[in-house]
Amino acid sequence: EDSPPAESPITGRKTLADQRAIFEQLKQQFAEAQAASSSEPDDARDAGAEAQEREIVSLEDEVRRLRRESATLQTALISTQEEVMERTAEVDDLLKRVSTLQAELEDGRVQHRGDASGLRQQLEETLCAMRQQTEDMSRLQDRAVAGERREANAAARAEGLAAELC
Repeated sequence: EDSPPAESPITGRKTLADQRAIFEQLKQQFAEAQAASSSEPDDARDAGAEAQEREIVSLEDEVRRLRRESATLQTALISTQEEVMERTAEVDDLLKRVSTLQAELEDGRVQHRGDASGLRQQLEETLCAMRQQTEDMSRLQDRAVAGERREANAAARAEGLAAELC
């Protein structure tokens, strides 16, 4: 049974003494650090605190300004969105009107073409009838002239016969 030798009370005291020495050393370093920080002039600490306070006030003012600006921008955004919606509705309405007018215009064009076609046909029929009437009148004129010649010839023969008889 090999068990490690038990620490002697002297060795245990040495470890405890070392721990105490380390603790005392740490305490002294802490006290020195505090003394060094407390040795700074109060004016320097006060000036630093005032500078920090001014920085905080400045930053708070900046935050308030940015919040106001953000609210203004959000209001402008909402207003712009409403305006866009109104403009979109106007555009839709105008688009419907334009579509209706285009349809009416196309209907008018179709009707105009139909009317023009009907009028052309009427004009052609009228021209054809006038040509026919002109030809008929020319023939009647020729017949009238021929009839007058025959009448003149008949009258001249009748006079010649009447002169022979008398």
